Amino acid sequence: PVCCRLPWTARVCMGGPMIDADIQATQGSFQLRVSARLGPGCVGILGPSGCGKSTLLACLAGIQPSQGLISVDGRVLQDQKRWVPPDRRRMGLVFQDLRLFPHLSVTDNLRFGWRGKSSFDEIVGLLDLGHLLDRRISGLSGGEAQRVAIGRALLSDPAVLLLDEPLTGLDGPTRDRLLPYLASASKRLPTLFVSHRVRDVLRLSDQVLLMAAGQVVGCGTTSELLGQDNPRKLLYGLGFDNVLAVENVAVDDAAGVIRATTGGTMWLLPPKPPADVLARGEGHVALRPGDVLIATQAPGPTSARNVSRGVVRRVFPVAGRVFVEVDVGTPIIAELTLDAVRALKIEVGCDVWCLIKTTAMEWVG
Repeated sequence: PVCCRLPWTARVCMGGPMIDADIQATQGSFQLRVSARLGPGCVGILGPSGCGKSTLLACLAGIQPSQGLISVDGRVLQDQKRWVPPDRRRMGLVFQDLRLFPHLSVTDNLRFGWRGKSSFDEIVGLLDLGHLLDRRISGLSGGEAQRVAIGRALLSDPAVLLLDEPLTGLDGPTRDRLLPYLASASKRLPTLFVSHRVRDVLRLSDQVLLMAAGQVVGCGTTSELLGQDNPRKLLYGLGFDNVLAVENVAVDDAAGVIRATTGGTMWLLPPKPPADVLARGEGHVALRPGDVLIATQAPGPTSARNVSRGVVRRVFPVAGRVFVEVDVGTPIIAELTLDAVRALKIEVGCDVWCLIKTTAMEWVG
């Protein structure tokens, strides 16, 4: 895999174990065939429903029968001669349905399977669970229960963290509050993160594995996938968004906006970001490519509060539209019609201005 800066999330690949998988599995008429080298850092797994994302995690964990090779950092978990059972694979799996014990307290759930190698207090602090320890699972909110499930997985001393749709069923604000906790967990050890929401995957991941019909369509950074025809078409079909990491977040009460920077560019962002964003001074915003307007001359007064000059780096067609990648200190993808690209004579290397309304941006944690 290519380990480099992922511009859409401003995360950097970390050192650590690599996961090698060359496997086949059968579930009724469904066939899974995956050959990939994943990691290090956080690998997001994207694809349409039923493409095999959850099945892949189950195979890696050993709870779904499969044939072929699986190894983590050179340690073979299965091949033609050996098969390591699930309880010895050191895979911390967080299911979509959590599978917590509702009759037990948060403390008892966390201690279930705790091997004593990880610091209990450190994990509790990492996930902000201290005030919940004496409560029953049945009395927790969805986001709180998700954090307990992640904490239990981390305390099992895993070599790899497997997150299977951990944000499904949560409302928008709860999901956004949980994302920083997932980011903190994924910085501790290699993580595979399955989701159907493109912006969540791009928010967390260093590398993306694209799947369709049980097979790998592409694997790499977002920028690499957008440079390939089939992965680009699949990303477009799934609902690709720009996800920008911003820093130096500060409230401008007089203007009724939030000011922040990324790549040396100043942004005026929507008010009312998640509370932890203001506390940390950094966060993420999502922006649809169709909400980015392009001008080939410096615009006059406009209601778009973000006007940034940049250079066109790539132009590529997708499903009757055209994606234009502009470097404004950070890469921004704009979606245009072919007619607009021709009329404005937009090509690689030309100077353009990106116009973005503050209201077109959305905080994503």
